[in-house]
Amino acid sequence: MNITDRIFMSDFVTFPKVLFTSLKDYGLSISESFVLLQLWHLIYHEKKLISDEDLVEALSSDEHEILEILAGLITKNCIGYSEKNGKMTYNLEPLINSIFNEESNNKPMAIGKGKVFTSFESEFKRPLSPIEIDLIDEWLEVKEYPEDMIFEVLKVAVSNAKLSFKYIDHILIDWAKKGVKTQKENQTFEGNKKSAKVKTGIKEIKTTTKKSKYDDIYRN
Repeated sequence: MNITDRIFMSDFVTFPKVLFTSLKDYGLSISESFVLLQLWHLIYHEKKLISDEDLVEALSSDEHEILEILAGLITKNCIGYSEKNGKMTYNLEPLINSIFNEESNNKPMAIGKGKVFTSFESEFKRPLSPIEIDLIDEWLEVKEYPEDMIFEVLKVAVSNAKLSFKYIDHILIDWAKKGVKTQKENQTFEGNKKSAKVKTGIKEIKTTTKKSKYDDIYRN
């Protein structure tokens, strides 16, 4: 039995008490905390996967507002989600595992990735979608792009007025192939590549135009 199951089978007030003592550590707003508590309440009592529709109904709130809060909680690694038959459902496993420290012998677990998510939301001026969050996770966890490299590419996208995940992903792939991590390194790489092409071209021209000792004989 994992820690999430143990907590759900224990005292109902355990999670809320610990959550309120951890608000500052996780940078949670009152609205986010309230949604987390409602999600906890529904999971505890309903014993089922909870959708955004369930939360909207339980909180009597605007659907767009709830979706924005859920997106923010995902970026802070406070809730998990899954999709089945086009329906999104949410769980508290990331936050519970972090608060109750399932994996690291009572050493604090970092939320992680928060700075990257926050930077993207700031530049895009909106919450990230689950698909966009998955892509950033892939950059960090699967492809292991350094955070500084991702920030640098984000700056490039902003300065070029091409703020799209497709564009950013394309640059990250290109830089990874070249082995560069900053715009300056990329410019140096491209400059060296261009110089090498010019030198090769000059060498080919010299080879082609080199005078043969038989040229005058053939002319006569």
